[in-house]
Amino acid sequence: MNWKERASVVSALTESLNQRLGWCGEAHLQKAVFLLQAVSKVNLLYEFTLDRDGPFSFDLRDDLALFRSRDVLRLEPQPVPYGPTYVVSEAVKGLGTEPTVRREVEFVATKLSGFGEVGFARLVTALFVTQSMGRDTPAETRVHRFMELKPQLQPETARLAVAAADQVAREGAQV
Repeated sequence: MNWKERASVVSALTESLNQRLGWCGEAHLQKAVFLLQAVSKVNLLYEFTLDRDGPFSFDLRDDLALFRSRDVLRLEPQPVPYGPTYVVSEAVKGLGTEPTVRREVEFVATKLSGFGEVGFARLVTALFVTQSMGRDTPAETRVHRFMELKPQLQPETARLAVAAADQVAREGAQV
């Protein structure tokens, strides 16, 4: 997938997140792109590692800078204490994405709008654990691994996150 194809998908996701959440910082995009790749057939070829806030891709960070330099995305400052939000530049607004990809982008943005910031991070972290351990790994084993990564969480919170991740993955496979 070339940079223009990735830019098209990331800008569609940015628009959808802004419409549903009213906000789209880099952390949102990192998690949303990870979720998109994890639960759909869309593969933007980004590799993710896990940082303290959830899945993170250095390549996506580099592409966000590229997209800004090519006037695909821009950053709009927000009032303190908020950081800037990504918006799609007027030059590329309305550029279409394939209907299948658009449905998957809308699915991800809709799912994420149902979670608060903390729930959003837990969901994608649970998906990261599932992806790294394999979908056939028993839920309780994944919960245990999740708690190793996030020891501040209560076991029930980790179970709920893993269950939510499994549900979103099932739903995403049907989009």
